[in-house]
Amino acid sequence: MNISMVGIDFHTAGIEEREKYALTKEQAVQLGTYFTGKRLADGCVILATCNRTEIWFSGLKGAPKEQFLCAVGGEEKSEHLFRERRGKEAIRYLMELGCGIHSQIFGEDQILAQMKQAMAMAREKNYIDPVLETLFRQAVTAAKKVKSSVRLTVRNQSVPMKALEVLSRIVPDLKGKHSLVIGNGEMGRMMAELLIKQGADVTMTLRQYKTFDAVIPEGAKVILYEERYDYLPKMDIVISATLSPHYTIKKEQLKAPEKRAIFIDLAVPRDMDPGIGAYPEVELYDMDRLGMTPRCDAKRLAKAERIMDACMEDFERWYACREVMPDIHYVGKQVGALTDAKLTRVYQAIPLYGEEEVKLRENVQRAVEKSLTRLILGMRERMDEKEFAVCLNALCESGKEF
Repeated sequence: MNISMVGIDFHTAGIEEREKYALTKEQAVQLGTYFTGKRLADGCVILATCNRTEIWFSGLKGAPKEQFLCAVGGEEKSEHLFRERRGKEAIRYLMELGCGIHSQIFGEDQILAQMKQAMAMAREKNYIDPVLETLFRQAVTAAKKVKSSVRLTVRNQSVPMKALEVLSRIVPDLKGKHSLVIGNGEMGRMMAELLIKQGADVTMTLRQYKTFDAVIPEGAKVILYEERYDYLPKMDIVISATLSPHYTIKKEQLKAPEKRAIFIDLAVPRDMDPGIGAYPEVELYDMDRLGMTPRCDAKRLAKAERIMDACMEDFERWYACREVMPDIHYVGKQVGALTDAKLTRVYQAIPLYGEEEVKLRENVQRAVEKSLTRLILGMRERMDEKEFAVCLNALCESGKEF
């Protein structure tokens, strides 16, 4: 199977290395259209999150790592930070990825939404192909089945929940704590909602051009993004979660906090200048310092693996059949048309007129086509590949005589 991927994540690289290869949505689209537009690959999906940057290929011409580094202008000394996976290894990894098994926060749920978004973006911009479309859809299905039947973690996990967990250990009582959340995206809103539930006094930043369409969690105050430095010195907690390629908090513009403050950076590339950690009053956390949650026990993991095995088999069957499906559909349509012709007198005897008759005939033909397709696919599983090819070819030739 000509399916491959190349990626950098927290397993092999620290945040300093990862942020060099972090991609905005615009950059991801440019990269996807580059690979397919130059016909370097049949299809492409780019998964860019706070903990990983991965490019998935179908029909790639060349080695994944070299193609990626060439496209983004990467450094040769960074090659050891990237991992390549091909064929069944890549497919299994994607199934596990959707379940949160390879996430920094084990079993977290956000990765599944991020996979869907990556697939939707690739579809919208037309750089995904049927192979990757089916693979990602099957991986999402596997993850949903696992999450509905296996409790991989004690509770649902996400980056904001992990941040709250860290905060709760440092500050056992968050009630009344002055908290500033920079960023009004999905992660920022989730963080604000979690803090509000804990009784914190939450303020969110909002860029002026978003004031009319922004969604602000109930109970949160709002200030303009440009005013953030005026409020920072009095904050107990500061959390930044934006997609900005630039720092939202720079050391040279930050006045020394008036009291102990917890700063949490939930972005890659980082939102907060690492230099602010030099202030004695500041305790700074980035994505790496948030750490991981414990893995689930072996029995639950084994159950999840059985579900993923079944989904892998479904995809492999589809992949093996995809090249012969046009011929199978051709035979089905020919038999459907023949059935329609043979039933002409039957239709005439039924008191149906106009659209009713047309609809009945279409449904009968469709049912015949689907039934025959299932029979031929079932035959394929029970026959030698060469024997099946001979039989399918004979059916196609016979169909031409109908």
